[in-house]
Amino acid sequence: MCDACGGFGGCRAAPPQEPGGDRLGFTVKYGLEDDGREIEVRPQDEFEINLPETRTAGYRWKAERVADPACEMFSDRSEAATGAVGGSGSHHFHFRAGSAGSGEIKLHYGRSWEQEKGPSKTFTLKVRVRP
Repeated sequence: MCDACGGFGGCRAAPPQEPGGDRLGFTVKYGLEDDGREIEVRPQDEFEINLPETRTAGYRWKAERVADPACEMFSDRSEAATGAVGGSGSHHFHFRAGSAGSGEIKLHYGRSWEQEKGPSKTFTLKVRVRP
């Protein structure tokens, strides 16, 4: 049974293991459908949050809170959609689990010149790092 989802299916949080218990390296990806979700990872596990954004209209995702010390963000990049001028793209945040503990990743979506209005959208992922 999966520790992360309790066996309810659709789990993307538990990497497969090789015989003998060594974990196979890959990055688990989360998106808008995972907003508000709580995940469980082990130290040094890596995961990614991919969110759509419309940079050409000034909208960008930015990290407001990164679950320190439970995890660290080691990459933050935007990617334009291919073939469409003025179209939307996606923002990729890459994280690595640190020491055991828990925290929350909070991302805000909005325009830099409209900060007084607050974010247009938010995304939250709760992270628990187990030993």
